[in-house]
Amino acid sequence: MSENRYVYVSARIRVLEGRLLSEEDFGQLEAASFRQCLRLLAGRGWEPGRDGTNVEGMFGREREKVRRVFQSLGEVREDFRILRIPGEFQRAKAAVKEDFCGMKPPQGEQKDRVWPEDPFMTERVWWRREFPAAVRSQAYDRLPRGMGEAVRQARRSLWEQRDGQLCEIILDRAALEEIRREGEHSHIPAVRHYARMRVENADIQIALRGMAAGWKLERFRQALAAAGELDPERMARAAAAGSRALETYLENAGFGEAAEAFGESGAGLERWQRERERRLIGQARRDVFSGGLILAYFLQRRRGIRLVREMLVEKRGEGSEGGERMRA
Repeated sequence: MSENRYVYVSARIRVLEGRLLSEEDFGQLEAASFRQCLRLLAGRGWEPGRDGTNVEGMFGREREKVRRVFQSLGEVREDFRILRIPGEFQRAKAAVKEDFCGMKPPQGEQKDRVWPEDPFMTERVWWRREFPAAVRSQAYDRLPRGMGEAVRQARRSLWEQRDGQLCEIILDRAALEEIRREGEHSHIPAVRHYARMRVENADIQIALRGMAAGWKLERFRQALAAAGELDPERMARAAAAGSRALETYLENAGFGEAAEAFGESGAGLERWQRERERRLIGQARRDVFSGGLILAYFLQRRRGIRLVREMLVEKRGEGSEGGERMRA
């Protein structure tokens, strides 16, 4: 991909950046009521509906806008396959479980879960029809790269071991390993940085959740992926030994801020991870010539949708309308 091609696409993305929610916008949303939030969002181009009751539809429309922009990138799209990988493996989980249970979810539920939930999965017909058929027939060579062996192992964990947790762990780890490989092979510095950060964040989060669930050493070994400066074997041993050992390991591996946040709570760790992403976006936005700005735009869009959703869930839950009517 030539530098000039990235400059052209980046120029288009720079125009779209003007429509993103700013930090000032988020500040206003934070201070506003639920109804005021919807009015503010409508003024920034979001579509909450006439009476503001179709909030889920609003998020669906925002994801569809992201999908259309991603689709419009043409051949450049493949340089950002890393954005599709999590959705691809989530679909693999669903297909493996549906194959095992011998049933599919209702059509509406299936659509909401995958389409347009993940705006980066653009080959809709293939994923809805041919992909589940390939999983059922065990045609692993027809699956996307990095997925075939993981699906085979995940399917066996259900059919032979009846271990649903292991099924998910296998596919989650395979997704992280594919993200890492995609980053290693990318010629875009921001993609390489993002891949390493994404896997490191996931490993730390997995360790936290595994300790809370009382995992043994072998389960940690099955779940953790190689990630930058984090060694999965050493990290598994530390996590199995307890919170103090894991904090010490993270500090020695250069993740002192994570260890400190880890000691506070899960919420502290999440804040640290989100701050890492925010800093990466800021760095990537300055990279016009090798595609960093393009990655930053999609990360910003995803971050914006996530933050708005969290704000509205909280505000609706505080009001009289009942937060249970809006999915978290």
